[in-house]
Amino acid sequence: MEMAVTRSADAPTRIAPFATTDAHKAKKAQHLKKQRMGKLAHSGSPPNLTKTLSSIYKDLSTFCFKRFLLTFCLIVTINMGIVFFVTLTSTVRELTCMDHPKEPPTKWGRTWSTARTLGRVLLQNMEERLRLAPDEQAFAQTLAQELGHLKGPIMKIGQILATVPGMLPPAYADAFLTLSAHAPPMGPSFAKRRMKGELGPQWRTHFAHFDDKPVFAASLGQIHKATTHDGHEVALKLQYPDMASAIQTDLKHLALLCKIYERYGGAILTDNFQAEIKERLYEELDYEQEARHIRWFSQILSQTQQGVVMPKVFEALSTQRLLTMSWLEGDSILTFAQSPDSVRQDIAKRLFQAWWRPLYTAGLLHGDPHLGNYTLSPHDHTLNMLDFGCVRIFKAKTVAGILHLFKGLEKNHKATIQEAYEQLGFTQLSHDLYEPLTLWARFLYDPLLDNRPRLITTDPSGEVGRKTAEEVHKLLREKGGMMPPKEFVFLDRAAVGIGSALMRLHVELNWHALFHELIDGFTVTSFTKTQVKLFNDNK
Repeated sequence: MEMAVTRSADAPTRIAPFATTDAHKAKKAQHLKKQRMGKLAHSGSPPNLTKTLSSIYKDLSTFCFKRFLLTFCLIVTINMGIVFFVTLTSTVRELTCMDHPKEPPTKWGRTWSTARTLGRVLLQNMEERLRLAPDEQAFAQTLAQELGHLKGPIMKIGQILATVPGMLPPAYADAFLTLSAHAPPMGPSFAKRRMKGELGPQWRTHFAHFDDKPVFAASLGQIHKATTHDGHEVALKLQYPDMASAIQTDLKHLALLCKIYERYGGAILTDNFQAEIKERLYEELDYEQEARHIRWFSQILSQTQQGVVMPKVFEALSTQRLLTMSWLEGDSILTFAQSPDSVRQDIAKRLFQAWWRPLYTAGLLHGDPHLGNYTLSPHDHTLNMLDFGCVRIFKAKTVAGILHLFKGLEKNHKATIQEAYEQLGFTQLSHDLYEPLTLWARFLYDPLLDNRPRLITTDPSGEVGRKTAEEVHKLLREKGGMMPPKEFVFLDRAAVGIGSALMRLHVELNWHALFHELIDGFTVTSFTKTQVKLFNDNK
């Protein structure tokens, strides 16, 4: 018997066994149709579709909002954990004085460490203004050491900041000028991975011996010593991983520091300054370009300068991130600080001429003059010039402007000095800005303007330089500030850096006569011809 549904007026629904009606079939079909209409895939009437989509959007919005809250809370929790972990591990490291090979800081760790260090600089600067700093020099030395431990470009940025008048308090400028890499080198596992990546799985077959332990840790890489099968001792400069990312991170911190500097009384507009540093730092990551720099300097100095050598590049064992060079044995210039006068005078002459001759011959300036970038042979005092990653190339117009400024200062001719500033790229200068600019120029050119044997500086303590920088900064700020050209950044750095090295030798020389030996006979035509030939011969 079939079942059928029947209903009386005042009775509940009853099921009749095995009974069917046409009305039931029609109702069932209508019910199925409504079910299909309610599905998203069905193209039903616009009102039902709108209602369905509205319901879905509402549910989705609620879901996304909940996910957003969950994600936000998760990110905050992770960040707090990272900050706590980095702070804890940093504190433990400082307390236990750990000194073992390790990988460079991660992006998070680098960001935190750099921000912490720069924050302490700013805080100490504020305390100095309020006269709350109890031991500024010790604090500055501590910060300089922290920058050294970070590895990477922030260390170079610290050195450059120290040469800008008024950018840093005096104690910080002194500490950062002598900043060098104090970071522990990376371990053997890093060297093996990087060497395999650069020269292939069989990289050890290129060497009779390779020292897994680095001999020196620099800012962007570290140096390993090896011996080739034909007996040549070589230095392998191996770049740390992810340095491009480190530069990007550190440049953001530099931009923040410069913004704060300009906002709170900075006398120098820093756009060109930041752009120049960015260009040079990224260029330093290209070891193939550094190899070209070495060839340029070798060609210029081998023809004009005795007692100065550059490393020879082994092209077949070099890549963009690995530079293999001849090993140059030498001692720090500080080792000779107590040598006889004749020895120190000879060293000072070589250093002065080797640094400035390439500039006035072909527009080449070694832009990284700190003490670790040149050594002296213990036997014949040959000067070894090292690390050619940061090299600034100048056009003939700029070099002519440098010499024009020197002649204007030498003759105390105001019109010539003003013309020289324009040649150097100081545009739209008001009359008031010439005074502080010339004050700083006379400080830098001072030993070259004095035609007699003398020390490179008459103030070994550096007090005159600090007071001059403070006065220049004060005058520039009072007169509205200025934006130095990009070319000025590394010219200034080289002058201050080499002057500091020569000061340590404590020798009396006629710097005026030495400088004239380098520049006499200069013409834009001969300079341009030499520069073009040099670049064409060593592409």
